[in-house]
Amino acid sequence: MKTIRAVVIVTLFISVFLSISMVSEVSALGANDATASVQWSKPSPQAGDTVTLTFRFQSKIQDQLYLYGIGIHTDWMPPEKLAGPQYSTPVTIAGMGSYVSDPYTFSIPETLSPEGHTYYVGIYAYDTAGNEIIWDSQKFTIGNTLTQTATATAEPPEAPSNLMLYLAVIAGAVVIVVVLVILLMMRKGKHATPTTSSTQPPTNQPQPPPTPEDKNSESPEDFNI
Repeated sequence: MKTIRAVVIVTLFISVFLSISMVSEVSALGANDATASVQWSKPSPQAGDTVTLTFRFQSKIQDQLYLYGIGIHTDWMPPEKLAGPQYSTPVTIAGMGSYVSDPYTFSIPETLSPEGHTYYVGIYAYDTAGNEIIWDSQKFTIGNTLTQTATATAEPPEAPSNLMLYLAVIAGAVVIVVVLVILLMMRKGKHATPTTSSTQPPTNQPQPPPTPEDKNSESPEDFNI
């Protein structure tokens, strides 16, 4: 019984070890061991557009790789699905070598929301030891935004220039000053009193001659020849 237990334990240990080794072989290409990018025929595509994609892959390891597929995964696609060229005969990428694909036609759904979307580039390859390699690049943003339709916005009315504004202020100030002057003049005219000039009769006017009664009433003593 002890021998059987020991055999079972060793078998389980070997199975776990092999599973871990296989997983490590599948992801043997590290995040910094390669770079990939996509050249879009339209830098800022719109929803419903059909564009062409050119994939670029650069290896940073000395081992030779055999590329079976390269593609793009967008945030509106099902998980782990790539859209791109696949090769029945693998493309050989030398150590530290690069690869540029032929243009690949890619369609953007018409019902896609206008918010910004992301994508990454994935490859499917084998190394010289026959280990499977599945590698994903960093995430990128598709242009600025994806817009379904271009909507025209009404332009705001032009603001008056500074010169016109200054002239309007000056004209208003002049009108206020003129009104104030007129009001002051009217108030001054109401409170003013007219001046009367008194004329004295001239003192050198000739006196009328005395009447006869006056002559008879005079005494002889007062008469002089």
